[in-house]
Amino acid sequence: MDEDSIDHNKSVIIDIPTDLESNQWSKCWIHRIPRKLRKVKESAYTPQLISIGPFHHGREELKAMEVLKEKYHQKLLQRLPKDGSVSNQMEEFIRDSYKEIHGRYAGLSNNGFDDEDQAFEKIIMRDACFIVELFQRNDSKKESDDDYILSTPWLKKAIKLDLIMLENQIPFFVLRQLYTITAPHLPSVNVPITQASNHMNPFLKLTCSFFKDHIVKESDWEKFAEIKEIKHFTNLLREFWLPREFIKRRNPQQKDIADRKYLYSATKLDKAGVTFKRASKGTSLADVKISKKPVLKFIPASKGMKLKLPELKLENDTECLLRNVMALEQCLYPKEDYICGYVALMDQLINTSEDVDFLVERKIITNMLGSNKEAARLFNGLCNQIPREKTFYARFYNDLNKFYENRWNVTRSTLKKVYFKDLWTGSSTVVGLFVLVFTVTATIRNVYLRHL
Repeated sequence: MDEDSIDHNKSVIIDIPTDLESNQWSKCWIHRIPRKLRKVKESAYTPQLISIGPFHHGREELKAMEVLKEKYHQKLLQRLPKDGSVSNQMEEFIRDSYKEIHGRYAGLSNNGFDDEDQAFEKIIMRDACFIVELFQRNDSKKESDDDYILSTPWLKKAIKLDLIMLENQIPFFVLRQLYTITAPHLPSVNVPITQASNHMNPFLKLTCSFFKDHIVKESDWEKFAEIKEIKHFTNLLREFWLPREFIKRRNPQQKDIADRKYLYSATKLDKAGVTFKRASKGTSLADVKISKKPVLKFIPASKGMKLKLPELKLENDTECLLRNVMALEQCLYPKEDYICGYVALMDQLINTSEDVDFLVERKIITNMLGSNKEAARLFNGLCNQIPREKTFYARFYNDLNKFYENRWNVTRSTLKKVYFKDLWTGSSTVVGLFVLVFTVTATIRNVYLRHL
C-alpha cells in the first residue's frame, strides 16, 4: 500500500466514531469538523489566535496566547480568599466532573497530553478561568478600559470569533459553575437589568453582554430566558438564530421533501410577482414566512405570494459563524437543521450579483463585503458538502416554483411593472385607456352613422 492510500485511510478513520454501537456518541456536544467540510474552507473552522479546550491545545501558532491565558487565570485566583478554600472548591468541581466533561468531546483521546487526566483538567481549568475573567472584565467599565484585549478592537473581535468556533469550546455548565463559585469574590455585575435578563442565569447575562452587538443583540436576550440548556457558545449562537416558535415548543416539525431540489432565483420570482419583504426587527435569522394574498380583493381567484425574510448583515466574519453553526447541526442536530435549511434557501434565491442587489434594495441583505458579486459567491459555496435531500423549507420551494411557472402570474406582474409601477405611470395608463376607449367608441359610432 502506497503512502497516499495510507493517508487517505487515516483521514476516513478520523471522521468515524470508534464505537458505532455506543449511545455515548449522541451525548457528545463538541465535535471535530468533518474532513469534507473542513476541506471546503479550513480557515473558517480553525482558531487564529487562541485555543480553548483540548482539540487545538499545543498548536505552535497559538502558543503566544498561552501566556496571556495563564495571566488571566492567575488574576482570577488573586481575587479569591488567600486561604485557598475557593480555588480548592474549583479544582474539586473539575476533578469530580472529569468524566462528564471529557465525555462531551467527540473522539477525544489523551494522545498529546503530558499526563493524561491531570493535563486535561489543567487545560479545562485554565481556559475556563480565562473566559470567566475576560467576561467579568468586559462587564466592568474601569477594567475594560485597562484591559489589553478589551481595549484593542481588532483583538477583541478576533477572540470573539475564535470563541464561537465549534472545535474551540468548553461545556457551558463548566463556565457557569466556576462563575457561581467565584462570583461572591468578583466585582458586582453591571449588566443592564431588563425584564428578560431577570430570569437569566448570571453568567448567561455576562455571556450575552460580551457578545452584544457582535452576535447577540440586547433586545433579543429574552429569547434565552426560554432556553432550558445551553451546551456551549456555538450552540448559544444557533439558539439565537432558531425560529422563535421552535424555541418555545421544542417540537420540531416533520421535514418535507421538495418535488424538486432547486428554487428559482429572487429576481425570477420577482418577475412572477412574488413580493419580498423584510421581516420585523427582532425576528430570528431562520424565521422565514410565506403567505398568499389576493392581488385584487374583488377577484377571489387572483392570488399573489409574499415571502418575508429576516434581515441578514453580511460582514467579514459572517461566513465563519454560519459555517460553524451549520457544522454543529450536521454533527448534533441532523434532524433539526434549521440553519442549514435557511442557508440552502438563500443559496437558491441568490445565483448572481443581480439577486444580491435585488435583496439589498429590499433591505433583506445588508452587504458589507465590498461587492454583490462577493456576497453571491459566499452563498453559493456555503452548502458545499451539506446534504439537502430534506429541508423544513421544502414547501416554500414547491409553492414558489409553482407560482413562477404559472405564466399568468408572470404576465400579470410584467404588465403591472410596465404600466403601473408608480402613481404617474399608473395615472398615464388609466388616462391612455380612457382615451383609447373613447377613440374606439367614437370611431365605431362614426362608422355606424355613415351606414344609416
